[in-house]
Parts: sequence; C-alpha cells; structure tokens
Amino acid sequence: MEFNSVQAVYLQISHDIQSDIFRNYDIHDKIPSEAQLSKKYNVTRSTIQKALKELEESGVIYKVHGKGSFVKAKSPKINMFTFSGFSDYVRKMGGDAVTKVLSQEVLQQKGKKIFKLHRLRGVKINGAITWMTIDLSLLDLHHFPNLDKNDFATHSLYDTIRTNYDVYPCTANLSVHAFLSTEDENRIFNMENSQPLLMVEGIVLSDRGTLVEQVKIIYSNDANFKLVTGI
Repeated sequence: MEFNSVQAVYLQISHDIQSDIFRNYDIHDKIPSEAQLSKKYNVTRSTIQKALKELEESGVIYKVHGKGSFVKAKSPKINMFTFSGFSDYVRKMGGDAVTKVLSQEVLQQKGKKIFKLHRLRGVKINGAITWMTIDLSLLDLHHFPNLDKNDFATHSLYDTIRTNYDVYPCTANLSVHAFLSTEDENRIFNMENSQPLLMVEGIVLSDRGTLVEQVKIIYSNDANFKLVTGI
C-alpha cells in the first residue's frame, strides 16, 4: 500500500482495514494481529495500534484481551474530522460513493440564478447501500454557468466544479446542531423511531476565498462526528 502525504498514515491504514473488513469478513471474525498488520503495511506496531483504536472507536471492531480484535459491524461509519467532499472521503475509505438526486431546480434570488440541488448520499459495500447524508446545496449559476445541466446522480459535484470551472473547494465555515429526526429522515435512514441527528449548515469557500456553495447536511446515525481543534 502506498501512502499519500495528505492524511495521517494510521488513518489511511484504518480506512484500508475497514474496507477489507466490509468485503471479506463476517461479524465476530478475527482480523489479523497487530504484528501481522505491522508487517503487511511495513509500519511500526504503535501506528497499527492507532489504526485499530480508530476502528474500535468507530464501532467497526472490538477487542478481547489476550485474544485479539474482532469484527463488530459491517456497515460503514464516517468519522468526520473536518468537513470535506463526501465522494472524496468515500474514495479514501475504499468504498463506492452513491448519490440519489431527490430534487433540483433553478431559483431566482435577488436577481441571481441559484442552482438548488437536494441529494441523498451513501456508501456501497458488497452491493449493499447505506445512506449516510441528506445534502442541500445552493450555487450561483453566474459563477458556474450550465452547472444545472450535469447529472449529479453519476457525477460528483466537487469533481465537476474542479474539472469544468477550475474552482477548488477549500474552506468551510459551518455551524453544527442536533435535532430530532422527522418521519422523512426515519424512512430515508431506515430508523424505526426518531433519533437525535446532526445537521451542519454554512458556506464553502474556494482556495481563492470566493463562495462556492451554501450547504445544509443532515448526517445519519451511522456517522461519527469528531471535532479536532487547537487549544
């Protein structure tokens, strides 16, 4: 496995192990030992321990003292350290991103044409889809002419913006709050009862500081939302 310079090595290993678990293991199967994984990835034992701790905190594995690590869940968990493009994250995780367009339309707001895109985003593992987020995006068509002509059921929004418009989403200014899920969210995320979910709202800026989109994202109960901050 070749490591990139963008993400911590232990996180890349964690994603690779998780992908392997989803594809090749069953619940309660034992995964390779720390020594075996250290040899496989050619890293130190402490790096493997960090990767396994990440999987344990995500609810993917559990440890039995003196026996090793075992599979706890085969549905994906998203660890949100920072806000990033969903498709980008899923690719790093080793899965396939799936999108269902719920609705899209062009609105007139203060003399501007605004593209409103409402999507359901999920992860496909072994043919099974787990829906992870409900995304609402608002983009100014003055900056992205004909963006609404694209098929976002098969194309990534951020990939399209980067490729067709040479605009690179870079910074997100967001607020996060919890709310109790409605019947719609329960149905979409296959939950029997209302549960507390997280909603993220705000704006995304490009690497040049220009506005890319306004966003509202609802995360399912399969998402682990972690905040990392300096003190």
